[in-house]
Amino acid sequence: MKPKIFGIAILFAFSTSVTSCNDNDDEVQIQEAATPFFNLKTGNKWVYKKYQNSESEPTVFTFSGITDNVEIVGEIVVNGLTFSKVHHTHRSIPQEAEYEYWRVNNLGHLIVLNIEEISQDVTEEMGATFHPGTDIAYQSTITKDFFTIYYHVTPEINLIVEGKNYTVLPYKGDITPAGSPTGTVTKTVEYNFQKGIGLVKGVGHVVTGNYSWEDRLVSYDLVE
Repeated sequence: MKPKIFGIAILFAFSTSVTSCNDNDDEVQIQEAATPFFNLKTGNKWVYKKYQNSESEPTVFTFSGITDNVEIVGEIVVNGLTFSKVHHTHRSIPQEAEYEYWRVNNLGHLIVLNIEEISQDVTEEMGATFHPGTDIAYQSTITKDFFTIYYHVTPEINLIVEGKNYTVLPYKGDITPAGSPTGTVTKTVEYNFQKGIGLVKGVGHVVTGNYSWEDRLVSYDLVE
């Protein structure tokens, strides 16, 4: 694929202005608290450009020619669980389109299922964690034959992507090859989300070799 609002007359006038400010502050706090980290409204659209490097120049990223158009096209309910149906269209590969199914689970984590998984006996525990939202204590370790990935959330940072400024909550996966000493990290995958917007920048790697890629947010159109 894979981001994580505002005498007596003098005394009376002063007290009124203070009350008004406090009321406004309360409204801002309520609005901020009510804004979900993940915006999964039907009709939301995001456009990403995929950048990649090469084995010979692993630090130089160039546009691959692939643009991914992502849109939430509806909802489905499976075993009582509501999922957002997400459509991907890769503009440079007209015949390639795919669907994913997103939902925020009871822990506040954004979970993703593919089309094969959604056809199974879906449960609350199923799905890959795309991003754990504001659950900054979340950690997960996945062990495969040739590597181990340790996923965790890191502190919020400012990030410039395609010339635009974002404040993101990074969710990272540190890759350790099998047989390496504990703590050895060779590569890190990233899912940088901004609250209310979504994925701003994703970073992926092949386990062996130097090839890696980045999905960078170009534009978005979100339903109010």
